[in-house]
Amino acid sequence: NGKGSSRCGRIRRSPVPSRRIAPVRNASMAKLVGCDNFVRNNPRSDKFEVLVFHHIEFVCGDAQSTAARWAAALGMDLVARTDLTTGNSRFSSRALRSRRLRFVFSAASSTDEDLDPAFPSITLSPAAMTRYVTTHGLAVFAVGIHVADARVAFERAVASGAVPATEPRSAPGDEENVVVSEVLLHADGDTVLRFVSGEGLEDQSHSFLPGYTPVASVHGQNGAYGFDRVDHVVSNVSGLLPAVDYIMAATGFHEFAEFTAAGVRIR
Repeated sequence: NGKGSSRCGRIRRSPVPSRRIAPVRNASMAKLVGCDNFVRNNPRSDKFEVLVFHHIEFVCGDAQSTAARWAAALGMDLVARTDLTTGNSRFSSRALRSRRLRFVFSAASSTDEDLDPAFPSITLSPAAMTRYVTTHGLAVFAVGIHVADARVAFERAVASGAVPATEPRSAPGDEENVVVSEVLLHADGDTVLRFVSGEGLEDQSHSFLPGYTPVASVHGQNGAYGFDRVDHVVSNVSGLLPAVDYIMAATGFHEFAEFTAAGVRIR
């Protein structure tokens, strides 16, 4: 795993032996009953405190061009970046913002296989970024959620069956200010559920996350069109109920709504 340390330098993300092995359960927790028969309730079963969506990270072939197109289309501001202009020759990454909505676009600029501990949220090496784009094209790599404690969230999720992707890590000298950890979003996939926490998110001492250089906003925090936040994230899977079982067991999240083919009408 790309685990941070107090020493400067780069680290190599080693594979997790249990990666891609789905937890075994005797019976499915999720049952499809259809929209008309679904009864909503909140069992208050979360296994750690979740505050809000923090960001969505896309991996692409050209971070500058892709971010510029999305910024123009959605009226979002470039608020932070790292690239050749900031002294980073290994990869480029740009963070866009409109109110509480943050999109991040990252792309490789080298073939390095190591991670840089100065960037705790960049958990794909440049070479791995290239492989990810080759496999998926422009695609989401990480769904980032702001939690009360990223270490606790990681420990409890893994103890409940989540496949670990990145153990809790921070930038050197910034161990308590911002913490990042990750588990696989799907037991057999390569997209991650990223936990972020720390005082640096509360006091906004970072323009985005550690390692990024702030960029002066054009429209302020509201963006040009006023997009506010992420409401939900849709993930396409080959097997619905096993995927739902996995994420419910790992996080304690509960089913909020349900739709089947019989209840969906396209007009």
